Amino acid sequence: MPEGPPASPPVQWLHPVPAAVHHPILAGLILAIVADAVRNGFHIDLGDNWTWLPMAVWFLAALSLLVGIARRLPMQNVVAVAVGGALMGFALDVLDAHTGLPFGNRTYEDGSGVRWGNVPLLMIPFRLTLLLMGRGVARLVLKRHRRLEYYGIWVLGLATLLVVAGLMMIESVAAHLHWWRWIEFQGRTVAGAPLAYWIGSPVSVLLTLAFLTPWLLNKRPVPQPVDFHPLFIWLLLGGWLGAYQLARGDTFGVVGNLLLNVVVAGAAWRGTRPESPRHAVRAQSTKAGEGQVH
Repeated sequence: MPEGPPASPPVQWLHPVPAAVHHPILAGLILAIVADAVRNGFHIDLGDNWTWLPMAVWFLAALSLLVGIARRLPMQNVVAVAVGGALMGFALDVLDAHTGLPFGNRTYEDGSGVRWGNVPLLMIPFRLTLLLMGRGVARLVLKRHRRLEYYGIWVLGLATLLVVAGLMMIESVAAHLHWWRWIEFQGRTVAGAPLAYWIGSPVSVLLTLAFLTPWLLNKRPVPQPVDFHPLFIWLLLGGWLGAYQLARGDTFGVVGNLLLNVVVAGAAWRGTRPESPRHAVRAQSTKAGEGQVH
């Protein structure tokens, strides 16, 4: 029988050390989520000394996502993303704590942990997790549409929407864990937060992602595995938040959380499916036609 073509070597991550460290960190995140979900599900009161456990979830999630992008990006890019994202997000939270802008007046409570400038340090991994996770999932959803003329803008827009959707799921849980509360005011609320929060949050997320995007791009791209890690983190955190919603009897929150996770997972799965030959040929012919016109 004639021999077939030689098998192509498996695609590897660009940097093997972060790829090896990534799995133990992810295992630690899963362990923290399971431990906190069990504690919450069985209503085990461990006292104030165990308030660090929910915070550890955000710290490990942010660390896992940073190590995840270190598998395909140079270390200086990862450091720039971590420092830039942390400083921009924390500066906005400090500004908001003193002026009520851009998110509205809120007070951080004892469950949020150590503070600096009236803002808990928890907000640093919290915002980094949402930013990196939202952008990573958006890239999965739009992977098969990379030929779009304004692909980068579509990624920014979708990532911003995903972050805002995540904030809506987190809001009731943050109140339950005594991370923050909104100061009494006259006006409408959405998911328990003032409208200013839902106006300031997408604007700040969009600006921060636009600032960080140059460091999140590989200037010398090489074939690497499809990165499902942000989607996995999204589903893990969604399940963790769902456990708190179940414990509180928040039926509306549980249903909304489940629907959001199903839609996001389905869109990401479809986005990573290979294009049909007919669609690919049509896209190439359209691109060739545009080249002839110009």
